[in-house]
Amino acid sequence: MLFFMHFLKRRKLMFYRIKQFTLALTAKINKEDQAFINQYLDREEQKLFALLKVYEQKHAIRVAQGMATSFECDKEEMIRLGLLHDIGKIQEPLSIIEKSIMVLLHHLTRGNIKKLQSFKMIRGYYNHPQYGYELLKKKGGYAPSFLENIRDHHLAKGGSKCFSLLQEWDDKA
Repeated sequence: MLFFMHFLKRRKLMFYRIKQFTLALTAKINKEDQAFINQYLDREEQKLFALLKVYEQKHAIRVAQGMATSFECDKEEMIRLGLLHDIGKIQEPLSIIEKSIMVLLHHLTRGNIKKLQSFKMIRGYYNHPQYGYELLKKKGGYAPSFLENIRDHHLAKGGSKCFSLLQEWDDKA
């Protein structure tokens, strides 16, 4: 029975990854998306956001829109956090194929691939939260908790309800 449950969990994950890959391949920013971005990000943030790969922009929009449905945190802050949570990916961007390879390697090595930081793909995949934290901290104007949520969004630690929402929607979107 345990083997069967494990098999179903792995199958669900496989279909989820295929869905993510398909969404990335077909990602486009439409007028509604652009209006959403313009409504919640200032000009400087919009310029940074535009440096993300289109598939990363679309992912961030889905995260932000999902977080906006929660009534447990400040809506505007949640949307901005969703839009900017992966902004560090502009430092060492990955193509769709590179990201897919990293997802597979991460799972096959159970995260041990992270030790090979001399490779750009590995640095970009694992360090984007820290890069985003440093970028936005340098820009200034953010609450410490906002910056910490950016930096820590891939860590498996408990935090505020807003932090949990970010993790939840980052995984879903």
